[in-house]
Amino acid sequence: MGKTVEQLQAEITSREFAEWIAYDRLEPIGDDRSDHMIAQLTAILANIHRRPGTKAYTVTDFLLFRPKRTHWQEMRAKLKQWSGGVIHNWQKVSRGLSRGKE
Repeated sequence: MGKTVEQLQAEITSREFAEWIAYDRLEPIGDDRSDHMIAQLTAILANIHRRPGTKAYTVTDFLLFRPKRTHWQEMRAKLKQWSGGVIHNWQKVSRGLSRGKE
């Protein structure tokens, strides 16, 4: 960022800092992103030069920072939680529309 920690602390709020952390989790800014891009290029090159009939390489074969594997039950619970919120919000919106509200 081209600034010292002290300069950043003077210029941004803790809320903005928290938002940057959340954004970085969704769209990695630093090493994780670079690692993934390099892994993609490496997988492409490896697949171009692999022997016929051999298994294709994947991006994860070349990642330095491997993502944590999530158990299927944990993924299911997160999806259920997310979809419940979407359904709940949709029900609120549709009730409002049926009453003539937008």
